[in-house]
Formats: sequence, C-alpha cells, structure tokens
Amino acid sequence: MAHQRARSPGSTVSGHDAMISARATRLWLIAYVLTASHASATVVEVPGVGASTIQQGLDVASAGDSVVVAPGVYTGFGNRDLDFNGKAITLMADGPAASVTIDCEYAGSAVRFQSDDHGPSIVSGFVITRAPEFAVLASGAGNVKVTECVFTENQGGACVVASDATLEVTGCVFEDNDTRGIFAEASAVIIRNSMFRGNRDANGAGGTFVYCELVAIEECVFSGNAATQRGGALYFDGSWNPGAVTGCTIVGNSAGEVCGGVYLHAGQSLAFERTILRDNCAPEPGVDLFLFDSDDLNSVSMTCCALSLAGICCEGQEIELIGAQVEEKPQFCDPMDCGTAPTSSGDYRLAPSSPCTAAASPCGEWVGANLGLCLPAGAPVANLQETHRIRVLPNPSRGAFSIETLSVLPRASELVIISANGRIARRVGVEAGESRWEWDGLLEDGRSAPNGVYFLSIPGVVSPSPSGVLQR
Repeated sequence: MAHQRARSPGSTVSGHDAMISARATRLWLIAYVLTASHASATVVEVPGVGASTIQQGLDVASAGDSVVVAPGVYTGFGNRDLDFNGKAITLMADGPAASVTIDCEYAGSAVRFQSDDHGPSIVSGFVITRAPEFAVLASGAGNVKVTECVFTENQGGACVVASDATLEVTGCVFEDNDTRGIFAEASAVIIRNSMFRGNRDANGAGGTFVYCELVAIEECVFSGNAATQRGGALYFDGSWNPGAVTGCTIVGNSAGEVCGGVYLHAGQSLAFERTILRDNCAPEPGVDLFLFDSDDLNSVSMTCCALSLAGICCEGQEIELIGAQVEEKPQFCDPMDCGTAPTSSGDYRLAPSSPCTAAASPCGEWVGANLGLCLPAGAPVANLQETHRIRVLPNPSRGAFSIETLSVLPRASELVIISANGRIARRVGVEAGESRWEWDGLLEDGRSAPNGVYFLSIPGVVSPSPSGVLQR
C-alpha cells in the first residue's frame, strides 16, 4: 500500500504525543519564491499528477525544487529507500506537525544520500519509523539538512548516519529507538534544538556518536538514553578541530560500563558552555564525563556549566574550569533517575528558583537547554509544540506576507530570513511581547528576493526551520 490518509491524532505512532510536547523551539517558515527570471523552479505535490509516491515526486523534481508530501502514512515501494539522485531538493511534510509518516516497515531506510554532488538537500517535518538499519544515510561530500523530524522505533546502527558529508540536524526528536540517534563519521556535524531521549544502543552512545573534523551541538536535551558499554548520551572519538557543546542538558543517562554522560575517547578538543552535565550513572567513576587516558590527550574546558565534580574522571588529564560553575542541583520540574534509563519520561524545564536561570547563574545567562520554567501548581499546562509556532498569511502568497506567532515573544530579538545556502536575506527587529511581523519579499538592499528556499530564525528563541510556500 503506497499511501494512507492521516489517522486520528495520536494514532499514527505510539508515544508520539510526548515527543511533540517537548519541541519547545518549533517554528515553521519556508518561502519558495518564483520570480519572472527564475520560473523553472516548482513545487511538486505528493500525491499529485505524475507523483503518486514520494520517490516519483523526487524523480520529477529538478534541483532547487520542493517536494511537498500531503498528510498520511506512507509505506511500501516508492516511499522508502528514497533517493534524491544527486539533486538539491527540499523534501518537506505538509499539514500539521507530525501528520506525515514514513513507515519503513523494517524493510529499508527512509532516505539515502549516496552521491557526492548533492546539496544542500533538505528533509523536513516527517515522522520516520521502523527502519531496520538506519533511517537516513548521508554518504558523500554533500550538505544534508534534517529539520523538524521525529525518529522513533528505529533499529540498527543509528537513526541518522553521516559519512564523509556535512550534516545539519535542527529541531528533531529522537525517542524510543533501539539504536543511537546519530552516528557521524563526517567532515562536520551541527546539531541544534533537538531532543534525544529513551534511546538504547548495544555499544557506545545511546544519543550520538561523533567522529569528525568539526562538531557543534547547541540547545539540545539528552535524557534517559542508555548504552550497554560507554557514553550513554554522547561518545566522541577523534574530532580534529575544536568542538563545542553549548546550552545543552545532559542528565539521567546510563551506561553499562563507563560514563553514562559524555565519553571522550582520545584526542578531543571540546568546549562545554552553559551546559547541565550531571546525574548520569555507570558502574565506574566518571559517570557524567570521562576522559580516556591515551597518548592523544583530550583538551576540555567548561564555562558556566552545571556539574558535579564527583561525576568527572580525567585519568590524569586536566579540565579547564573557566569562571564560576553551578554546583547546586538544577531543580528540574520532574526529572527521571538515571537508573530508569532507557526512558523518554521526565520534565526538564526549570523551577523558578533554579540556579540555572539567567537571573541566578554566575554568567547571567540561562544554563542548559532553555525549555522554560515550571508552571505554578494548578496552572493549565500548555502544549509546548505551540509555544512559538507560527502561521504565514497568505500562504501561498504572490508578494509580501505576514508572519504571526501563536504566542508573544519572551524577549527582544530579530527575525532573520535565511536563504538555503546560509546567507542572510533580510533582518527585521522584533520586540518582547510582539507576535506579528511583515516581510515584503525584499532583500536588505531593496532587491526582490531571488528564487529559492528561505528559512526564518529568531536567535535565542527559535532555530531556522521550514514552514509554508510563497509564490510570485
């Protein structure tokens, strides 16, 4: 069966509501601009004329096109082992969050990038489930971006595997997989605003295994993951350039041998900043952070982090503690003990009295992933998915459009429109308490925005991720 219409909410994938409720930073905007001089780029709809399966949509699409998939559960030949054929295409789910599922039925992967000339290629907004070996494979020298996807009930080597490629993962949830979330043996990996919880791996890293030249992990949560051996949350093995873990929460993970938190094997240069790293467990010392003793020494620094020095094992190496750290308990709303891992349960927002809030931390900034504060007892619990969700009006549009959030912004920032190649197209100042803005479709210099895919970001509030369609 190639395609089924969407089931009732919550019935497509078990455990799915919990994943969505944790996605506090979700914000959608993708603008596809067709100008008179670039009329060849199109939007291919699935199902649609000549495209009854997702693969048929990818086959008829050209580089620069978008393939938009209607809500439903997609199974069978033509809806798994998807191949972009070396073309820079945006493959995106349409409809409400998590309404489009690629069910691999343990018969293959979801997407395979195996050409050295692809990129940037984008996969966005899907629930990807029941892949037996890996769900997304990026093998080659291209640039692959995975945004706003949910990975659950997958098995094998990892949900996302990157080899000799540049991988960017933004706004994704990896939950309840019988494998690690990401395995990156790549030139570079960037992971932002994502959640890894309840994953279990037979070897190292229930969350992420990294062996690459450059790594940056920002505003992520690693909780309740378990590894049979070492590195329940993160395992680093051979990053040749300085890496950074910034604004992350790494708690409640476990390992069967060494280090439930972050395991550094050899030769790492890694900077932790504004990160909560504590309350993980393993039989051996170094339950939170373990530096393996080898000829290639690790270089590690920690700035304004929440940690327990008793949870760190250096094996004769030194960690540079820059400035004051937070040694008190973070005061999460409802944390899970690491002995319960693997588990996707737990609420890792902070109590108002937490020493990790911007008002109380030694650096004056939020420590850990900013999921917000616990609500007072008896207050209604909001769906965090909707916290900063937006709508684009009109959509599609032939000119200017309005961007409207469903809640006001908590602080002043700026709305940044970004092209698919990473260049800033336009900046618009936004103030705390605002919820609506306009973009006239013009660039900073007043020219009309050229044909292409655009993203919206509000730094410090929302990372870039896709959403609607604009046509001229």
